[in-house]
Amino acid sequence: MKWRLGIIFCHASLAVLMSIFGVCAYIISKKALVATPMHLMIYAALITVFVFGVLITAIDQLVTASITPFLVACTIVSVVFLIRPLNAFLFFLFSYAGFFFALSTYQKNPSILLSNRVNGMTTVGIGLFVSIMMWKMTTSNLIQKQLIAEQQEELMKKNGELERLAFFDQLTGVYNRRKFEELLKNEISRISRYHQPASIVLIDIDNFKRINDHYGHPVGDRVLQEFAGLLKNNIRDTDSISRWGGEEFLILLPNTALEEAKKTAEKLRQIVENYEQLNQDSEIHLTASFGVASLPADRQNALEIAYKNADDAMYLAKENGRNRVEAK
Repeated sequence: MKWRLGIIFCHASLAVLMSIFGVCAYIISKKALVATPMHLMIYAALITVFVFGVLITAIDQLVTASITPFLVACTIVSVVFLIRPLNAFLFFLFSYAGFFFALSTYQKNPSILLSNRVNGMTTVGIGLFVSIMMWKMTTSNLIQKQLIAEQQEELMKKNGELERLAFFDQLTGVYNRRKFEELLKNEISRISRYHQPASIVLIDIDNFKRINDHYGHPVGDRVLQEFAGLLKNNIRDTDSISRWGGEEFLILLPNTALEEAKKTAEKLRQIVENYEQLNQDSEIHLTASFGVASLPADRQNALEIAYKNADDAMYLAKENGRNRVEAK
């Protein structure tokens, strides 16, 4: 009767406490308080498992010489709870001390008591060994995952850099000619299928050689950067811009007929004309010549034809005094 009441009380108390710990851990995790409160909850649950393992083992001595509950407690702690090796050593040491003294409460046979204490020492040693191994394996896996995550992040950065080098002009940050030719071919395929208009605008900075000769190439590079940014910031999100070569830029205007493209080019021309690029005490006044052409559909050499038309229109703007928009 004494054993039965003790076992019922211990198991009922253990069930209630573990339920409370479970509810508290759930609340803490929902509130994202995963640092100190969660650590305290884990240690409280761990101590509870050890305490009840010792109590149930001591009460079991009324009817049996088995120390199975203490063995189960050590196994649960070593496998379920992730503890630092030093903390694990202290927890297992104190649990064995409690086991050592509690066992003599109901076990009066000296031989069985000695055997159980020795077996308990072995159980604690195995539990401590498993706990340390679990810690090392888990931390090793976490370190490997972190290294893999860092390597993947580095790889993504390198891929992004390679993509930038492959598709974008390093000086101005807009598309380079290689990538833009791909965009133009895709757009030609699209208009051939859906019969929607599209246009291109070829832009050349007026007298750019004079800027380089007078102010130097570093200033010329800065002019190109700001000029590209000026164009990019004043076109639609659906439009694309590239540095075609030197001081020439090419803009693709999807779903845009020739007349509408001329209006867009005129707007850009005015923005460029009114933009002032300062160089120390001098002012550089930028102007540009624009050539506009539509992209033909259902033509094998559509890209070559469109570019030639835009180039002819742009040179016509140069011949007519620069700072103009011409279309062909």
